[in-house]
This record gives sequence, C-alpha cells and structure tokens, in this order.
Amino acid sequence: MVREKGEVENEIFDVFATMATSDEQMEYPTLYASGKAGFCASSLEEAQSDGRPTDMKILYETIRDVVPSPEPASVDPDILALDEKNKGFSMLVSQLDRLPALGPTVTGKIFSGQIHKGDKIHCKSLQGEVVASGKVKEITVVLGVTREPVKSAKAGDIVSISVTGFMPRWTQTLVSHAKVPSVECQPIDPPIVSVNASVNDSPLAGKDGKYITLNALGERLDKEALTNPAIDVQPSPNRDYFEIRGRGEMQLGILIEEMRREGYEMSLSPPTVVKSQGEDGTILEPWEDVQIEVDLSHGSQVMERMSVRGAKVQDMNTVGDRQTIKLEASTSSMLGLRSWLKEITGGTATVVSDFKDMRPQGPKPPKDRSGVLVANTAGTATSVDLGKAARLGKLFIAEGIEVYPGMIFGENNGMNDIDTNIARKHDGYQTAANFQTAEKRLEEALSYILDDEKLEVTPKRIAMRKAILDANERRIAAKAASKR
Repeated sequence: MVREKGEVENEIFDVFATMATSDEQMEYPTLYASGKAGFCASSLEEAQSDGRPTDMKILYETIRDVVPSPEPASVDPDILALDEKNKGFSMLVSQLDRLPALGPTVTGKIFSGQIHKGDKIHCKSLQGEVVASGKVKEITVVLGVTREPVKSAKAGDIVSISVTGFMPRWTQTLVSHAKVPSVECQPIDPPIVSVNASVNDSPLAGKDGKYITLNALGERLDKEALTNPAIDVQPSPNRDYFEIRGRGEMQLGILIEEMRREGYEMSLSPPTVVKSQGEDGTILEPWEDVQIEVDLSHGSQVMERMSVRGAKVQDMNTVGDRQTIKLEASTSSMLGLRSWLKEITGGTATVVSDFKDMRPQGPKPPKDRSGVLVANTAGTATSVDLGKAARLGKLFIAEGIEVYPGMIFGENNGMNDIDTNIARKHDGYQTAANFQTAEKRLEEALSYILDDEKLEVTPKRIAMRKAILDANERRIAAKAASKR
C-alpha cells in the first residue's frame, strides 16, 4: 500500500511529541532511506528522483553533524573526594551476557568516572540501593570481529566489563563507590503473559528430543533469562515446572520454537495473564495500547470481537481499503487475537501492542472455541477414520501421524468434546472420503488450548492433548469440578 505524502512524517512527529522531554528534541532531521535499495537521501523529492544517491553517506554525515559527542557526567565534589581513583565511576547495565572464560559481562557506555581491571565494584538498583559487590575481572573492547582486553576505560568509552562475585541485572548501575548515584533510565515493562513448562509426560515422550529432563529445561531457560530482559523464569513451589513470563504469546512462541529446534522436549500449559495485587488488595491485570490494521471488509468483525471483551476504541482511520483501529484492551482479551486475525484475514492483518498500565481485574473473556475431537486409541491415524471424523468438524492432522489416547486431532462442530478411534486397521480399501487438514503452528496451538489441555512440543512434533489423557478420568474430574 502506498502511503499518502506526509503521512509517515506526521506519525513520526506524533511519536516525538509524545516522548520528547524538551523543545530541543523536536528539532530533529528527517532522512529518506531504503535498506533494500541501499541508499539514503535528505529529502523525499531526492529519494524519488532518478538522480538519488546510491549509498548511505548522508546518514553517516548526519550522525556526525547532529549527534553530540559524549560528555562525562558531572560528579559531586564530595564523591570525588571519597573516590579519587575512579572519580565516581558509573555505568548502566544496558546489555548483559555470560562470556566464555569471562563470566557475567556488562556492555555499554561509561556514564562517569573511570575504571581499571581489578577494581572493587558495587551494583546499585534503580532506586539507589546497593544490591551486590564484587570485582572487575576484565575490561574488553570489540575491534572488528575480535575482543581485545584493555587495562582501563573512562567516561564516554563503550566497553564490556566482566565482573566476579555477583550477577548484574538490567536497569542496575555499576559504581565504584556506594555514594555514586544510580544512572536514571526507563524501567523495563513487566512481563504480562506466562506459560508453565514441564517435562513431556505424553506416551510418546523421549522419542524425539535430546534434552528431556526438567534440569536441562531449567538450565536453558536460565540462560535465556540472563540475556533477554523481556523474559522472566520462576520455578514452581514444588519445582515440578517452570513459569516462563514474557511480553506476549508471540515472544514466548519464538523462544519455545528455538528450544524445540535445539532438541528440547516439554509440555506447556495454556498462556495466562500475569496479575499483581494492589496496595489495597485489589487484583490488577495488564492493559495494552493496541493498533490493528485490516482490510475494510474485516473491520466490523474486529470491532465486534474486541467490544464483547471490554476493549475501548480510541480512534479509527480509513485509507483506501485499509482500516486502522486504535484501542485499549486488557491482555486477557488479546490472547489468541493474532491467530484469529490470521485465520479470518488470510494473514493480511497487522497488530502492534504496547504495555500501558495495570488496572483492576475485569470479567473473564467469553469462551469462543468449540469442543475438540480426541483420539481414544494409540496407533497411526488412517485416512479411512480421518475421513469419517472430518464429518464431525475440522481436522488438525493428516494420515500417518502417530496418535495416543487423549491427543487432540481436530475441532468439533459443536461445543462438546468427542472421543473417537482414528487408528483402526483396515483391509481392502484406503479412503472413506476426501478431507482437508489445517495444521496449527506452535503459536496458534498455544493460544488454542484451554485450561484442561496441554501442548506437547518436541523437535519433530507439536501436539495438543488433554491434561488428563484417560477419558473416564476426565469425566470424573469434570464432575468433581462442577460441584465446587
């Protein structure tokens, strides 16, 4: 879609107007570039002309001319007197890693003072409290593709500082003296969605994966939490699963997909919203600013779905045959939205969301999923049985897939679950009917399952299943739950 002239510039201005803290920040240069074509121009007319630049030179020149050189932050004279050697060293933890032979390593720009290898160092929270102390093990800089050690660094230098004795965290500050103040920064948005990851306990567990124990799963998740500020991992009280918290279903889906390809097996719970408790005891849930762009023909469907879930429309804009809807919505009402939009729009919708604030918990969004088709016998799914089952609803698997009792293989047309055999042995004929399958990808399957279901993830298989595999035990559990 071709944007109207000036439309993008206006949107950029709105962003700066919202985020700027001074009038000087509104005096910004605007460049027009194409990463694909590899050029940058100083005006839209130049970018659209036949004589447009063929390189990115104007970008680098603008950075040189507009971005100010780093200036050491001023340090209180009283602190300088107490810390003569390091002159009030401070450095914000903006990038964190664990390097071979070096250990925990913070990379970033030194805010004030200077630091030397072997110096004693403290770690302060964003609130100014000293949370840990240790020593500088090594100071390194990256030159090209190599990492070289240096003996010292000063304000304005971008370096990597490896420490011993503690593990820094994002938004904390490394300081040379306890009196040096923390560097101010924007707090990291809290995680708003979580899933529980446990050992794969399906009948097919251990057939595909290289890492199948809870200990291996925990080590991998701890490694991810160390280098990814948007991920938080908490062990359960009984240490039988790990709660993985993130910014949304997509982010969690990407992490799980990476682990699956690395050889990990696991069982996952349905995603839930991370709630908190207010000072007055009120249960709070996260809300988000959401922008949805769809074809005009799908706008009413989006409005209907979000309105029944308590979303508040802030603005609507139509350009050509595309409609942009801006709204405020609870995170619970957003669960499964991206998968639903992909299904009804054929993948043409775009969704952008950003954490807004925590608000009192509202009513639970209505259930809009039908019942499921569940295998009741172990074996290999046959085309004959799948063809018969296709009359009941929509299928998720094709013939030749190994199934087990309690495994979900399709969606029922009605609201009830149906247990049936799709792994019978047939002689003399192959098919009972033509049928189509709609295999669900990891993120889609994760947002599809309900509270009494799990997602089995292995390097070769993504399977939805009931948490209780035996049909009789499920019925007993359902009756017990209905009496509570």
